[in-house]
Amino acid sequence: MPPTSFWGTGADDSSVTSLETTVGQVRHDFDYAVLHASPAAKSSEAAVLGHMCDGVILVLEAHATHRVVAQKVKETLQAANVRVLGAVLSGRTFPIPESFYRRL
Repeated sequence: MPPTSFWGTGADDSSVTSLETTVGQVRHDFDYAVLHASPAAKSSEAAVLGHMCDGVILVLEAHATHRVVAQKVKETLQAANVRVLGAVLSGRTFPIPESFYRRL
């Protein structure tokens, strides 16, 4: 679910209340839902959503996300009592060795 579907335009109490209502409705209507949030290293959006959901799955971009940053984000979320369910590595490429190409 893209952020524009559930995240308000501001960070005031009314948008937080609206967000809680929307997340509650999504949780009621669906067995599983994945909500897309801003990068956790740049915004507190993941922590806010993490409190309203069962947890957070970190998406780490291969060759772009540094290990230290990923560890810091994980520790920050855990310190905010947000359950980190796991991580997914995105954008990883696996080059095929030349010897395999010759066999094709």
